[in-house]
Amino acid sequence: MEDVGGILASLLLDTERPEGAIILLEGSLGAGKTSFARGFVRGATGDWNLRVTSPTFLLSNTYRARKVDENNVESDIEIHHMDLYRLGDHPEDFAPLNLDVVFRECVSLIEWPVRLSNVTVPTDQQLNVDIRHFSSDDTDTEDTPRRLVLSYPDGSSWGSILDQIHHQGLLDDMLMLTSKQ
Repeated sequence: MEDVGGILASLLLDTERPEGAIILLEGSLGAGKTSFARGFVRGATGDWNLRVTSPTFLLSNTYRARKVDENNVESDIEIHHMDLYRLGDHPEDFAPLNLDVVFRECVSLIEWPVRLSNVTVPTDQQLNVDIRHFSSDDTDTEDTPRRLVLSYPDGSSWGSILDQIHHQGLLDDMLMLTSKQ
């Protein structure tokens, strides 16, 4: 799970404008949402030893990544890893997260996005990552394979990013790509 997150982070930071990217992480408890986020943050920061934990009790952890553009100009990208599991469905529950600014100016990784039902989430740079257990006998252990289903809106920058993964041979049989209709 971490390796896929790291690859996506690297490719996203290579785009012209990664700010505003929203990655919605869906899956049952223990499916690998935090592992995916850990890989993404480590890949974005280039620090593979960085301690990246679930923000379940803090709601949001913030990290900084460096981006160098084609003119060698450096800039900081802020990454917010949020876990909304403990939140209700009232808009005021989300006020401390400052989502309007985060969705516009930062990269967001959001666990339990179902809690966002009463919050407007921009969809133009949204990537849904659905992590599913893949077992013939319905058992779930740490070694149980996972299947990732990645979906995004038509016209999104994620289409070209995921095409790169496919064309570079980084796609395996546990990763499925779809465009939302």
